[in-house]
Amino acid sequence: MTGRFRQKLEFSKTALVCSGGATKAAAFHIGVSLALRDKGFSFVGGLSDHTPPVDCSPYPKPKYHPLQIATYVGSSAGALIVTMLAAGVRIESVINSFAESTQFKIPGEFKTIPRIQYRDMLALNWPNKASLLGFLTRKPVLGKTLESLILGNLKTSGIFTTKGLAAYLKNHILPTEHLHELKPDLFIVGTQLDHSRKIIFGRFGTEKTFDEYCQYASNASISDAVAASMSLPLIYAPYKVQHGDSKSRYYIDGEIRETLSTHVAKENGCDLIICSYTHQPYHFKKEIGTLNQYGLPAIIIQALYQAIEQKVYGARKAHENKKAAVQTVRDFFKEKKYPEADLDELIVQLQSRIDFNEKLNYLFIHPESKDREMFFGEHFTLNPAVLQNVVSIGYKRAMAELRRYELVPVAS
Repeated sequence: MTGRFRQKLEFSKTALVCSGGATKAAAFHIGVSLALRDKGFSFVGGLSDHTPPVDCSPYPKPKYHPLQIATYVGSSAGALIVTMLAAGVRIESVINSFAESTQFKIPGEFKTIPRIQYRDMLALNWPNKASLLGFLTRKPVLGKTLESLILGNLKTSGIFTTKGLAAYLKNHILPTEHLHELKPDLFIVGTQLDHSRKIIFGRFGTEKTFDEYCQYASNASISDAVAASMSLPLIYAPYKVQHGDSKSRYYIDGEIRETLSTHVAKENGCDLIICSYTHQPYHFKKEIGTLNQYGLPAIIIQALYQAIEQKVYGARKAHENKKAAVQTVRDFFKEKKYPEADLDELIVQLQSRIDFNEKLNYLFIHPESKDREMFFGEHFTLNPAVLQNVVSIGYKRAMAELRRYELVPVAS
């Protein structure tokens, strides 16, 4: 696409938002990050030179070059990848950690990090003595219906636990367990098990909370926040996060309430929000056939992907509708030749009322329907060849999306 036909995007502060989807999504995000690097972006990570106080407010103004990504938002598997970047781990090191083939390894002097093992990712959720004793002594539930009979006796909270991944981060990746001690802004999204509320773990506390269904929290360790965000129900047990000395809560997967928490990046002052997600529903192909013949797992995945796609589409459409509404007001004032001063004042009030920033730009990077590996591939595989293929898909999709725009960094 030639330069004159590309959409021009001016930006001063960039955020990377990554969704969940297990190892398949993690590999896709790695490919996207590699493409961003090749397009001139860099990733700010590591310990802060001058540690700010906990719950510092307001959000800091851009202090990095627009091409330096210093705001990260992650849910589930996306939380793992952005945490690695925020910790200062080079994307090349992440790739080389699972690339057994020398042809896929990135040459150069990069820090070596241990490869994530199945024992880290799929640690069994062994019951403690108290819960085991309670399970053995509890009388079976004699339900009147099949549903009550099954659910009444199904008391396990999950097959696996994310404690192994928390230990991996703590022992091999993180330079600190305190979010406010990191150089970039890292935000990890979790969902409270015993409340209808999304929690944003970050350097900022509840003073940035906007409503009862979404709350900021700074009183959690990084490894616990990530482990909580990755605790997908049925597969993983809810994760217990300790908040200080006297309070603890259980959390489940960060995408339960919302797939892409782009509002976090917007609230942090970013005007270019790069969103990487992998939930692409299957589109019928004659050579593959209907999903009905692939059984219940494929049907469930398709249903979930369709629901998630609709959420993302709804959010994107809402942003486009707000943009169109503002432009309609501008066109109306121009047609009627009303004073521009009145127009500017009205636009400010309108954008505030509808929670819209016309200078805000989104880049959505996701697989295409033809990328069949992203639908039919295993979600929890650590097979190097499979992961390498998904990294390549993420890289190609990111490069294709980035070529559509003329990115213009602007100092704030």
